[in-house]
Amino acid sequence: DVVTGKQKKSSSKAPSYTKVFADTLIQHAEKDTKIIGITAAMPSGTGMDMFGEKFPGRMFDVGIAEGHAVTFATGLAAAGLKPIVALYSTFIQRSFDMVVHDAALQKLPVIFALDRGGFVGPDGPTHHGSLDLAFLRCIQNIIITAPKDGNELRNLLFTGLNQESTPFVTRYPKESAHSFEEGIIPEILPVGSWDVIQGGSDVAVLAIGPMVHTVQGILKNLSNNGISVELVNCRFIKPMDEAYLEEMMNRFDRIITIEDGVLKGGFGEGVAAWLSDNGYGGKVIRLGHPDDFVEHGTRSELLQFSGLDENSIAKTINDLAEVSSIY
Repeated sequence: DVVTGKQKKSSSKAPSYTKVFADTLIQHAEKDTKIIGITAAMPSGTGMDMFGEKFPGRMFDVGIAEGHAVTFATGLAAAGLKPIVALYSTFIQRSFDMVVHDAALQKLPVIFALDRGGFVGPDGPTHHGSLDLAFLRCIQNIIITAPKDGNELRNLLFTGLNQESTPFVTRYPKESAHSFEEGIIPEILPVGSWDVIQGGSDVAVLAIGPMVHTVQGILKNLSNNGISVELVNCRFIKPMDEAYLEEMMNRFDRIITIEDGVLKGGFGEGVAAWLSDNGYGGKVIRLGHPDDFVEHGTRSELLQFSGLDENSIAKTINDLAEVSSIY
């Protein structure tokens, strides 16, 4: 609220991704004293303030020094602790070198919780989490994930805490977590596994994070238009589910990838490259952020501007289906 300066509460019944992250981390830390929280001058924005209130001796705010936050975390991991580094997506780019040399090269299981992945709205181009998927994908020995909702964020954090050989990234937007049920026991997800939300026969839509819910909102109308969509929740950006890709490429000649991040070097480019390397001859359309710095606006306005809202995605799928039917 620009008058009072207070943050407006979401109209959604589901908590924010930030709240889900903080609550889940606290629950794990109550049982595991090796869990340590780290942030870089973003305690309230990442939920680390809640963790720090519960465990004041296990949360470290290192100030505006993201590179130090990562190297500090790798030292803790090397000593057998379980550090979780919570940053805004846009600011992990300040510590790219440390992620490469100190975490990935040393094969240390640091968990990176990247809040504000994708468009953040009024904070503008300095804070949009547009680049993380693209520049993290090129790093060897790293796992990159994006939960579609709060329940999956809980499972991915649990998965990350239960592996010991690689950095583990999970990124999520500044919005409602869509769905979250309290009291459910988390499960370890097979690394690299995708989840087919709905089977189909005309177009395969590979979506990451909350883009899955955006597509779910238009499936009924697409079906009424005679278009059968296979919707896949691509919760692991790296590694990808190559077994599914190999099976899918033999069933579909029309594929759409959808991500809340830049197209250059992003998830869709990774899918297209894999398909090309393996002889795919169909059409691939990639939806994501443009190759430009996107200015201020509400999150919904910026998603619409980039063709990532329900109406724009529905039009893309309809157009692709109509073009294919001509041939």
